[in-house]
Amino acid sequence: MDISNALSAIRVVYDCLIKGKPDFALIPPHPTKTALLLPIREPYFPSARPKRVGVDGERLLAFARTLSESREGNVHAVTVLSQGKCVFEAAKAGYSVDMPHAAFSLSKTLTGLAIGMLVDDGKLSPTDPVLSFFPEFKGKRASAKFKSLTLHHLLSMSVNLPFNEIGVAISDTYTKDFFESGLRDKPGEEFAYNSMCSYILAVIVTRVTERSLSEFLDERLFAPMDIHNYFWEKSCEGVEKGGWGLYLSVKAMAKLGMLFLNRGEWYGKRLISEKWLARMTERHTEVPNAIGRFDYGYHLWRHKENGSFLFNGMLGQNVWVYPERQLVVAITAGDPCLFQDALSLKAALRELLGMTACDTRRARRERREIARHFGEKASLIPPYISFENHEARERLFPALEGRFLLHENNSGVLPLLTRLIQNSPTKGISAITLSPCKKGDGILFSFTEGKENYHIAAGNCRFVYGILTIHGEKYRVAAAYACGLTEEREPYLRLELRFPALASSRLLLIRPIHGKLTLTLTEAPGYEVVENLLRSGVGEKSDLLEFLTKPKSPADFLLRRIKAAFAPTLRMIPESDAHKAKKT
Repeated sequence: MDISNALSAIRVVYDCLIKGKPDFALIPPHPTKTALLLPIREPYFPSARPKRVGVDGERLLAFARTLSESREGNVHAVTVLSQGKCVFEAAKAGYSVDMPHAAFSLSKTLTGLAIGMLVDDGKLSPTDPVLSFFPEFKGKRASAKFKSLTLHHLLSMSVNLPFNEIGVAISDTYTKDFFESGLRDKPGEEFAYNSMCSYILAVIVTRVTERSLSEFLDERLFAPMDIHNYFWEKSCEGVEKGGWGLYLSVKAMAKLGMLFLNRGEWYGKRLISEKWLARMTERHTEVPNAIGRFDYGYHLWRHKENGSFLFNGMLGQNVWVYPERQLVVAITAGDPCLFQDALSLKAALRELLGMTACDTRRARRERREIARHFGEKASLIPPYISFENHEARERLFPALEGRFLLHENNSGVLPLLTRLIQNSPTKGISAITLSPCKKGDGILFSFTEGKENYHIAAGNCRFVYGILTIHGEKYRVAAAYACGLTEEREPYLRLELRFPALASSRLLLIRPIHGKLTLTLTEAPGYEVVENLLRSGVGEKSDLLEFLTKPKSPADFLLRRIKAAFAPTLRMIPESDAHKAKKT
């Protein structure tokens, strides 16, 4: 990344997270999540009792309980396979095991499979020079630095290149910026995780096949595996993002894990060679222990000790495959982790290794109960209407009649983290109105952002589904509200918006502070994601992080400002009072 791009990246972060500027985008918003994703049941594996397929029911119970009760882990959906049978699956209210979910960097494994299929076809080789697929850059001044760069280096993440994920927020010409960015080291010298490597591989697939990456994989992988309900975002260049942007259900993710266990065969049909899968799961790049317990293969992670491997995406998207036990664990979540620090993955490694085949009737009963009420204990929205709920409603609702105005802010209905990832700025929520739904005890929440109005119906302690279109991108949303009393017996209203296809959810809290109504907006995961990024050593070579961690800009101060951006408290001013103030 040249100095101008580095400064542009700094500006986006500063404007959005530090200054709180509503319109922080440097490039025009480009809708990429253009499909409305819905849960659709597709063929899956039969169920079996854990004991019959070599699984310890008690340890499986401990694993399920950890995932269900952890607010930090924030697991959305999970499925566990053993010997090709499903021994456990569950989803939190608002989510589904059949709903496509943002996979983030888990997408990279699919791109690696596409490259492998072309290697099997004799059209590619890991030793191919990358520049051979981009003749338009051969005569450029920077091309000499890329002369030794091969597909192997892109697949094994051993390219130390300044143009990385941050470029998404400042560039709409990924390919050009990739090749005009100077290499820091000779390719192959060290691990340097960079999603732009995967993007370039996606471009190569499209150039070699003269088809889109999705079209190629649909014919060769997805359709044969009965995976039809998926979506892959495309860049401004019209190419699938390769290293991110894929939406898959947790069941589809588990199927891909089984393909690896089956060594490339799917019900008797070979989809990819055993040789390529062995190459993908082989250790190619040693990864610092600070990042996690896995080294890097070809677009997936290999455990440093036990031979298991992992398809991994940030915020807790994981497919863990343990060949020795014929286990596949697939999880979608909203965990604040960046790599392999997800609470759910740690629980799998702790509870599901070295199991013996035993089970009890009590454990089976408890697992069924957990699956039915998955995530309820960790939820801020109770699954029942309490007496406090009634009292709080009676005291608070009269004060919530009418339309309320909010001071200038850069908060939106979509979580801030999602808006940063999608390059979807907002003018800020300028007004909010609460009105009763025509039927039942639901509430219709109406938000004004710039010239747009969004209407969301929420159930009382139960999630109600709706659809939002924001900047041309379509989102399914599950909304529920609950009222309660603080320790000081002050009433409050809490609204939770769960986006079944996203890792992030939005939480709104309305309460009186010093006699004035306020709105606090938080999200899960929230500022902890940025905190983890700043405090990790992963990005120590990033121009942006070097700038942010200089002595004149201490991280602790920045984190306080960032935390405020992720959790602002806004005064709710009755519109009638605002008009009176203007007249006087």
